[in-house]
Amino acid sequence: MEDKSGAALRSLQHPRRNHQPVNINNHHQASLPLPQQQAPPSLPPPPLYRMSRGIKTITYRFREWCDGLAGGYPVKTLERQWGVKWRKD
Repeated sequence: MEDKSGAALRSLQHPRRNHQPVNINNHHQASLPLPQQQAPPSLPPPPLYRMSRGIKTITYRFREWCDGLAGGYPVKTLERQWGVKWRKD
């Protein structure tokens, strides 16, 4: 229980320490050179590729995705390197 003077509350509080407030605006930091910002390497434009419209089976669609068809790019490679940018229509 707390008495009227608040002694119980004060006994639970941390003892006061003689801390001075820190003003970070008055501290000087060592000036370090900033790292040079390099432009990300630019990718060449995505290749022109249109997915085959004549594919009727999942097997061939999967082959187009993983290996590419008739010397074309694998679709998963196009997606990984260029995201949706390779898709025109």
